[in-house]
Amino acid sequence: MKRQILTALLLAAVPITTIAGALYAQQSSQIPGNAERILGNANNLPLVENPEPRLKKNKDLPDSQLIPIEKINGNTSKLPKGAKRVKVEKKLFGDFEKKHGGGRFHDVDVERQVYEVVTTYPELSAPRAGVLRNATETIVLDAETGELIFQELRGEQVSPPRRMRINGVSGPGAAFNTNSSPAR
Repeated sequence: MKRQILTALLLAAVPITTIAGALYAQQSSQIPGNAERILGNANNLPLVENPEPRLKKNKDLPDSQLIPIEKINGNTSKLPKGAKRVKVEKKLFGDFEKKHGGGRFHDVDVERQVYEVVTTYPELSAPRAGVLRNATETIVLDAETGELIFQELRGEQVSPPRRMRINGVSGPGAAFNTNSSPAR
């Protein structure tokens, strides 16, 4: 008898709490400022539609204030056997972005000077991509700071990525294990 009453009370409580929650959400969204909190603006900061890029326009900066192209090209003798540096080209980021589809990099101004570096490899082993045959690596570096802005690997995958093992934990999330002792 007690079990039947408890079950009846629980079944009656579910619709009541659902209705009450829906009414509260509807009322609270009408209060100014609550829409941002409901949509996930946890810091209660104003939402900015078009934020300023972090790496601002520098197309008028003279070459003397940029990293020399020779330094970017580096010592090609350090490349793995069979690898070739195909291209090192200084360009505006907007030109690179147009070639690669555009519209994805909001922290970099389209009038920012960058270096596009393309290297080919007969075989390349990359932690997240596995082993790639006939691989092409494209990287974009900021011409003023040397910061890596973009990296892309393309090629025929001949073996999948190896599972990482960090602190005794393996798998895709192993890099995020913060325990100092190995997992058992």
